[in-house]
Amino acid sequence: MSINNNQKGFGALEALLTVLVVGLLGLAGYLVYSRQQDQKDREQLQEQISELKTEESSTDEEKQKATPRSEDEEILATAGCENGTSQEGDKCIISEKQGNLALVTIGGDFGGVNIFLAKANSGWDIIFQGQGEVPQETVTKYNIPESWLGPSI
Repeated sequence: MSINNNQKGFGALEALLTVLVVGLLGLAGYLVYSRQQDQKDREQLQEQISELKTEESSTDEEKQKATPRSEDEEILATAGCENGTSQEGDKCIISEKQGNLALVTIGGDFGGVNIFLAKANSGWDIIFQGQGEVPQETVTKYNIPESWLGPSI
C-alpha cells in the first residue's frame, strides 16, 4: 500500500473547527444584538412611562379646569380669598352683587378693606381696592351704586 500525501480540500477535523469558529462568532453576534434590543426596549418603556405621567398630569389639570367655579367663588378668588378667608386669614364676604359689579369686604382687626370688582370678558377684574373713597371717575365709568359707597373712612 502506498500513502498519498497530496490530498486536496478539508479533512473532517478542519471542517469541524471551521463550523465551531463560525458558531462562536454567530453566538457572540447574537448576544450583542440581544443586549442592544433589550436596551432599546427599556428606553421605549421609559419613554412610554414618561408620556403616561405627562398625560396623567395634564388630565388632572383638565379636570380642574373642567370643574367650573360658581360665580361667587370666582369673585372671591379674584379678590384674593379662598374658602371665605383672605391670604392673611381675615374673613371675606361678598357684601353686594348687582349685574356685572360686586363688592367684597375683607374684615380685619384694624378695619376692613373694600374690593370693587367688575365682570369682564375673561372673568372678574378689580376696579378699586382700599379703605378710602372710590375715585369719582371709577364710580361713573362702572356706574357703581351710591348705596355701595357709604361714608369715606
